[in-house]
Amino acid sequence: MTGVDSRYREPITAMQDGDLAFPAPIEFAYYAIFNAFNKYVKNEAIDDWLIVNQALSSESDQMRWQSILQAAIEKAR
Repeated sequence: MTGVDSRYREPITAMQDGDLAFPAPIEFAYYAIFNAFNKYVKNEAIDDWLIVNQALSSESDQMRWQSILQAAIEKAR
């Protein structure tokens, strides 16, 4: 797990330092994956809605957010 954790952190550090830049939707997707990993693998206290909002923000068309979220909720039932 330590190797996976460090592989996630290195790009995030570079993004925060301005050494690595992606379009906003890509960054949101990366943070959603990183936070899901931290919550469900490392058992860190991360709000589920933070992950949901980051994942939704990875879709650049805001008009699709509601339908994406609705479909995910229905699938989870």
